[in-house]
Amino acid sequence: MAQLNEWERENLPFINTPTGRDLYLTLAHRSAMQNEACKKPLKTLVLCLTDRAMRNRIREFERLDLVLVQKSPTDARARVLHPTDRLLNTFSKHTNMLCEIFGQQFHFIKKEDA
Repeated sequence: MAQLNEWERENLPFINTPTGRDLYLTLAHRSAMQNEACKKPLKTLVLCLTDRAMRNRIREFERLDLVLVQKSPTDARARVLHPTDRLLNTFSKHTNMLCEIFGQQFHFIKKEDA
Protein backbone atom coordinates (compact mmCIF):
# COMPACT_ATOMS: atom_id res chain seq x y z
CA MET A 1 0.00 0.00 0.00
CA ALA A 2 2.90 2.33 0.75
CA GLN A 3 4.26 1.77 -2.75
CA LEU A 4 0.89 2.64 -4.31
CA ASN A 5 0.63 5.71 -2.08
CA GLU A 6 4.07 6.84 -3.25
CA TRP A 7 3.06 6.37 -6.91
CA GLU A 8 -0.15 8.34 -6.31
CA ARG A 9 1.75 11.22 -4.69
CA GLU A 10 4.11 11.41 -7.67
CA ASN A 11 1.53 10.95 -10.43
CA LEU A 12 -1.82 12.16 -9.05
CA PRO A 13 -1.12 15.32 -7.03
CA PHE A 14 -4.76 16.38 -7.31
CA ILE A 15 -5.79 13.52 -4.96
CA ASN A 16 -3.42 14.54 -2.16
CA THR A 17 -6.30 16.18 -0.30
CA PRO A 18 -9.32 14.42 1.19
CA THR A 19 -11.66 16.33 -1.13
CA GLY A 20 -9.55 15.57 -4.19
CA ARG A 21 -9.37 11.87 -3.35
CA ASP A 22 -13.12 11.65 -2.66
CA LEU A 23 -14.02 13.39 -5.91
CA TYR A 24 -11.52 11.33 -7.93
CA LEU A 25 -12.75 7.99 -6.54
CA THR A 26 -16.39 9.00 -6.95
CA LEU A 27 -15.74 9.90 -10.59
CA ALA A 28 -13.88 6.61 -11.09
CA HIS A 29 -16.83 4.70 -9.68
CA ARG A 30 -19.33 6.62 -11.78
CA SER A 31 -17.32 6.18 -14.97
CA ALA A 32 -17.07 2.44 -14.30
CA MET A 33 -20.87 2.39 -14.22
CA GLN A 34 -20.81 3.76 -17.79
CA ASN A 35 -23.07 6.54 -19.02
CA GLU A 36 -25.91 6.13 -16.52
CA ALA A 37 -24.01 7.70 -13.64
CA CYS A 38 -22.82 10.64 -15.73
CA LYS A 39 -26.42 11.78 -16.20
CA LYS A 40 -26.95 12.39 -12.49
CA PRO A 41 -26.64 16.00 -11.29
CA LEU A 42 -23.67 17.21 -9.27
CA LYS A 43 -25.81 17.59 -6.17
CA THR A 44 -26.17 13.80 -6.06
CA LEU A 45 -22.44 13.46 -5.36
CA VAL A 46 -22.91 12.63 -1.70
CA LEU A 47 -19.49 13.09 -0.18
CA CYS A 48 -18.50 14.25 3.27
CA LEU A 49 -17.56 17.66 1.93
CA THR A 50 -18.92 21.14 2.27
CA ASP A 51 -20.55 22.64 -0.82
CA ARG A 52 -17.73 25.15 -1.05
CA ALA A 53 -15.02 22.46 -0.84
CA MET A 54 -16.79 20.45 -3.53
CA ARG A 55 -17.15 23.46 -5.85
CA ASN A 56 -13.48 24.37 -5.41
CA ARG A 57 -12.33 20.83 -6.12
CA ILE A 58 -14.56 20.55 -9.18
CA ARG A 59 -13.13 23.83 -10.48
CA GLU A 60 -9.61 22.50 -9.93
CA PHE A 61 -10.42 19.29 -11.82
CA GLU A 62 -11.92 21.41 -14.58
CA ARG A 63 -8.76 23.58 -14.80
CA LEU A 64 -6.65 20.43 -14.98
CA ASP A 65 -8.79 19.19 -17.91
CA LEU A 66 -10.00 16.19 -15.91
CA VAL A 67 -13.74 16.93 -16.12
CA LEU A 68 -16.24 18.84 -18.21
CA VAL A 69 -19.08 20.51 -16.36
CA GLN A 70 -22.21 20.72 -18.50
CA LYS A 71 -25.88 21.40 -18.08
CA SER A 72 -28.03 18.37 -17.48
CA PRO A 73 -29.88 17.22 -20.60
CA THR A 74 -33.02 16.69 -18.50
CA ASP A 75 -32.90 19.72 -16.17
CA ALA A 76 -31.31 22.99 -17.27
CA ARG A 77 -30.90 24.06 -13.63
CA ALA A 78 -28.64 21.11 -12.83
CA ARG A 79 -25.06 20.45 -13.92
CA VAL A 80 -23.37 17.12 -14.56
CA LEU A 81 -19.72 16.10 -14.62
CA HIS A 82 -18.22 14.22 -17.52
CA PRO A 83 -14.73 12.73 -17.23
CA THR A 84 -12.38 13.81 -20.02
CA ASP A 85 -10.21 11.39 -21.96
CA ARG A 86 -7.32 12.58 -19.81
CA LEU A 87 -9.12 11.50 -16.64
CA LEU A 88 -10.19 8.18 -18.16
CA ASN A 89 -6.57 7.51 -19.14
CA THR A 90 -5.53 8.41 -15.60
CA PHE A 91 -8.03 5.88 -14.20
CA SER A 92 -6.54 3.25 -16.50
CA LYS A 93 -2.95 4.03 -15.47
CA HIS A 94 -3.94 4.03 -11.80
CA THR A 95 -5.69 0.68 -12.13
CA ASN A 96 -2.73 -0.82 -13.98
CA MET A 97 -0.32 0.41 -11.32
CA LEU A 98 -2.55 -0.94 -8.56
CA CYS A 99 -2.61 -4.35 -10.26
CA GLU A 100 1.15 -4.29 -10.82
CA ILE A 101 1.94 -3.38 -7.21
CA PHE A 102 -0.59 -5.67 -5.57
CA GLY A 103 0.18 -8.40 -8.13
CA GLN A 104 3.57 -8.76 -6.46
CA GLN A 105 1.79 -10.14 -3.38
CA PHE A 106 -1.55 -11.41 -4.67
CA HIS A 107 -2.84 -13.37 -7.65
CA PHE A 108 -5.58 -11.68 -9.67
CA ILE A 109 -8.16 -13.41 -11.81
CA LYS A 110 -9.54 -11.18 -14.52
CA LYS A 111 -13.29 -10.84 -14.53
CA GLU A 112 -13.59 -12.16 -18.08
CA ASP A 113 -11.54 -15.25 -17.09
CA ALA A 114 -13.60 -16.06 -13.99
